[in-house]
Amino acid sequence: MTFSPENRARFDEIVRRFPTPHRRAALLPALWLVQEQEGYIPPRMMEHVASLLGISPAEVLETASYYNMFKLAPGGRHHFQICTNLACALRGARVVVDWFRARLGIEVGEVTADGRFMLSTVQCLGSCDTAPMMQRDDRYEENLTEAKLAAIVESLS
Repeated sequence: MTFSPENRARFDEIVRRFPTPHRRAALLPALWLVQEQEGYIPPRMMEHVASLLGISPAEVLETASYYNMFKLAPGGRHHFQICTNLACALRGARVVVDWFRARLGIEVGEVTADGRFMLSTVQCLGSCDTAPMMQRDDRYEENLTEAKLAAIVESLS
């Protein structure tokens, strides 16, 4: 598994921005490129990126697994990441998680049978003042209520 010709050209352009001793700095944009191409970051692409950047696959995995924004397994077309850190927990994160579990019929970490939705919990999305909140795909959804959750899911159906 490798980059498509178009994405290999994009990768090469990214790497050109970083002088040779600092090529590892291209890792985050390279991982975004992999996720854009594959929908997630499969192990074979981690190995590919590692070889292109001259770093170990373990370094790529460490980086990819550290950030919530990277998917390490195939997921649903839409990804709901519920913040469960302290502020969100105190303001109803568990209610939000339970609402999704009941509505979608899946547990945290699962994908609906039709492949449309994935449910995850994350530690902090940095929006404590608007708790409870979540990230839907790449968009923040804040001050969540059951009515707001229903409207969000309906808009994606």
